[in-house]
Amino acid sequence: MRASVIKEADLKEIEKHRSMVRTILNRLSFSLADGLGWVPDTARALLSTELQNADAAGRAALLKAMGGGTLPDINAFVESRKSDLTKSLKEMASALGVPDADISGILEATLSEAKRRLERTKGGSLLPTLSWTRISFSADEDEHASPWGQAATFLFAIARFPRKAMTDGFFMRGLSCNVFDLVEAMNVADDDICRDLRARNLSERCRAELGLIDRVAREVADPKMRCRLLRLVLEGRAKEIDGELKKLAEASTADPTNENKNAE
Repeated sequence: MRASVIKEADLKEIEKHRSMVRTILNRLSFSLADGLGWVPDTARALLSTELQNADAAGRAALLKAMGGGTLPDINAFVESRKSDLTKSLKEMASALGVPDADISGILEATLSEAKRRLERTKGGSLLPTLSWTRISFSADEDEHASPWGQAATFLFAIARFPRKAMTDGFFMRGLSCNVFDLVEAMNVADDDICRDLRARNLSERCRAELGLIDRVAREVADPKMRCRLLRLVLEGRAKEIDGELKKLAEASTADPTNENKNAE
């Protein structure tokens, strides 16, 4: 249960635009961990544009909820919603088993907080704030730590990205840019498939290579070997992967302790 000076339907519309931050980041970053992603420098401008568009759409929805216009009177709007808010708070009190509760204090606090939040939207973004930090990859390793697991995670995402973008009909949902600009901005490994995104039979090639990438994920356990095979995809040598996987399978059969044995 929640009570707001903004109608529920309008809140959902505003929240739809606010939640676009996650969609935008999912498309313009490579995931490092939950809530943490790497945005290539080449994609920063596109990311900024997409966030600005989402913020503008959210602001338009908020202004519409407040009656339209470019500079709505916040105090007047909040006061106009006092009656409906009072009704909502009484219904909440009844649902909680205290129908005779004094809601006057909660009402005034809610109205004051609503005014404060709406005033704050005048000078800032409606969207959640992002935090930026630089990251780098080191190939240093010892008996206690290896960088290749994270490197493989990166390369899987990098290799899959353009191939999914060019074959998944829902990939661009919520974005205002076109797929070619997106793929170009996210091409951080000089991917062979990105050299001609309008080539004939590109979709078929993308699907075939996605299948090979998935095979690497299923059949190869060693992260360093995964990186080597994914590099073949990026270099336009994906046809070599089948042979490499057969060699690994044969080596695993001959020596069950081989660290490159098939993942179970």
